[in-house]
Amino acid sequence: YGFIKVYAVGVYVSPRVALDKRAASPLAALRTARRDGAVVELRLTMARDVPKKTFVDALAEQITPRAGAPQSDTFAAAITGGLRDPTPEGSTTTIRLDPDGTISVLDDTGLVTAHVVVPAVCDAFLDIYLGADGISPTTLEAVKAGLEKF
Repeated sequence: YGFIKVYAVGVYVSPRVALDKRAASPLAALRTARRDGAVVELRLTMARDVPKKTFVDALAEQITPRAGAPQSDTFAAAITGGLRDPTPEGSTTTIRLDPDGTISVLDDTGLVTAHVVVPAVCDAFLDIYLGADGISPTTLEAVKAGLEKF
């Protein structure tokens, strides 16, 4: 897990997926895994109660420059309908990135609360946390360490 002021983020792939430890970066390894058919999950665990609008706006602020407004807006509209308001402390929202560009959003119980096809947003999510200009160096370092153990 890496910590980002409001939530902790974990990056998960099935243990059956053979990630390329020689990849140039964790981002490259996960993009290759997705291209080869793996599902990547981001689990966001809230550190405090956050109003739904604040949470969605913060995600959109990072996604829009990377994915463009049309797909970012489509994702924001889809996720807004499925989140509790406020998004409570201790709750986990799972963002499942499918190889075909579909994002499924799951609540704490595993219930799918949003399902939308936005390929550019899938790529943006990985870049937000694992890219060279990602928002959390701590998350990047934690994922690098995890890849080394994988």
